[in-house]
Amino acid sequence: PFIKELVDFANSNKFNWKKHKINFIAGGEDFPESWRDYISKNSNNAKTVSGFGASDIGILGGIENNDTIFIRKLADKNHQLKKDLFGKVNETPMLFQYPTNLYVYANKKQELIFTSILPETAQPVIKYNLQDIGGTLTHEQINKTLKKHGIIHKIHSPLPFMYVMGRK
Repeated sequence: PFIKELVDFANSNKFNWKKHKINFIAGGEDFPESWRDYISKNSNNAKTVSGFGASDIGILGGIENNDTIFIRKLADKNHQLKKDLFGKVNETPMLFQYPTNLYVYANKKQELIFTSILPETAQPVIKYNLQDIGGTLTHEQINKTLKKHGIIHKIHSPLPFMYVMGRK
């Protein structure tokens, strides 16, 4: 909501977007692709990317990039692709790639479980359940699903994917 209010406020005050190169980083809330399109359209094509993390355990769990945004936009418009990637969902989940020094899986309730034992973290986290709802997909699973739908797209980073459908 803050980013939208900022863009709307800037436009109501005739802010010259073309004079500046501004992009946005969001986190903590999901948003529909129509919201991302609105922000881009009303801010001289500013890019908006989101991150996923949990400050209570000191992890940055994932980040959107051009590939995750591309895939999410396709899934948002193609219901069968969305189902093949995320299962039966109403809204298109947020999609992130996450580093391999973080182990993530979803339990039977689709709660995301995290393990991180990086030496630079304040505390190791083993099988920590944030109770956020989602799942994981390998790089290979994403490629196979895109190919099944006739989508040819080179994913630039070989990292695994995590999707988030809901946060507690």
